[in-house]
Amino acid sequence: MVSADNLNLDCLELIFAYLTGNDLASVSLVSGSFLAGVVPFLYRTLVYHLGNAKRRPLIMTPFETVVQHRSLAVHVRSIDIRTAPLVKGVPHAKFMGNLIACMRLCVNLENFTCMPTILPALLNPLQDHPNLQGLRVSAVLTAHQTRRLATMSKLKSLSLDSCSWNVVDILPSWASTMTMSLTSLIFHTIQELNDCILETMLPHLPNLTSLSVVGCSKVEHGTILHATRHTPKLRNLAFTVWDATPLPPNMNALPYLRHIAIDTHIAPVLNGNAHATSHPLWHTIIALTKSWGCSLTSITLRLSEKTPISPLFIEELLEAHSSTLAHIAMINFDIPWESVKVIATKCERLERLAFHIPHKDVQFYSNLLRHSKTLKQLTDVGESHALHATPAFSNRTNVKTMMLNVPSLQKLVTVDRIWTCDKSSDWQSRSLKLKPEKRKNATPEHWFLPR
Repeated sequence: MVSADNLNLDCLELIFAYLTGNDLASVSLVSGSFLAGVVPFLYRTLVYHLGNAKRRPLIMTPFETVVQHRSLAVHVRSIDIRTAPLVKGVPHAKFMGNLIACMRLCVNLENFTCMPTILPALLNPLQDHPNLQGLRVSAVLTAHQTRRLATMSKLKSLSLDSCSWNVVDILPSWASTMTMSLTSLIFHTIQELNDCILETMLPHLPNLTSLSVVGCSKVEHGTILHATRHTPKLRNLAFTVWDATPLPPNMNALPYLRHIAIDTHIAPVLNGNAHATSHPLWHTIIALTKSWGCSLTSITLRLSEKTPISPLFIEELLEAHSSTLAHIAMINFDIPWESVKVIATKCERLERLAFHIPHKDVQFYSNLLRHSKTLKQLTDVGESHALHATPAFSNRTNVKTMMLNVPSLQKLVTVDRIWTCDKSSDWQSRSLKLKPEKRKNATPEHWFLPR
């Protein structure tokens, strides 16, 4: 007789592929066969974040676990390091030893992330993985160390979060070695990056489908958009606008573009009054995407200072892309309630919406959003400049109000919580069961990437 415990291991692995996190750990305790099926997923990604560092040495690091149980190393595909424990300002020796030993053991490693400034010590074990596909690092390196990093020529995804001038200087020659492989490129808060370097390296990367240049103060948005003539296959584009410089004339079309993110730095006050408008570039960009015939499915806009947004811009955005938009995020905006209603009514495929909802207006906004028949996830982005403001969904009552009034809504994301509920076919005849989970920030992704 077939039971769950004697299912073929391949069947178990297919089932467990739908589980994550704590669910995987719970299933592993059921039986030996379940544990064998879960292990490849439990150890697929090794993560070390601030929570792990705070509990050291009470808990063993995942790297030490792999070193002591070497058979687990074959399952590791990704290593994600967000912090490193320090002793008198120096990385802990035992931690670094276990990390380096673990990296050497993980022969199937595909993606590597390292945010603390410990990369120089990891260059040797990294070079043991010439087929590494994804790399995200904070690269403060010497010239010699940079040349060693640049030997990695088969990357499909490269993300640099701040780096030294030595790394910036070698980017054009490094890019020329990744012409056939690299499809995703992210530059984030690199103050040494400039227009000349970007214009020199992008001609080597015709296969790019994702380009993000965000927070790099020496790179003009006009340069980024003009340089996209070398990357006609782009599907995702993110950049920072520092001023009101107009776009370059005769821009090449990006017909495959599906996601765009614009980080806008503008003066919050004009002639003593807050802006009640939108940046002229936004109108131009939306008009361009419409003329290119691209079907935007996702847009993210962020302002450096909280500012009201013009309803006219929302109307232009929806006129161009209401039939295809599935994700809209507006960070640091005061969105007119009329615009919220228009978004809920006109966006036929809207699944995810992110903006700030005032605590006192939860009932009002829930009545506006009920016009959407497809909205599945709502994110309250909060107020970045109001540290003591009451969050809109600080209590269960407000969460329940939103969930009940928006029939299609299944997930509500706040600053520190993720609320979910089961809305099966007969949910309206039963009491609504809300499930809160603490929002985990173990592996935060860039805000400007598509969701």
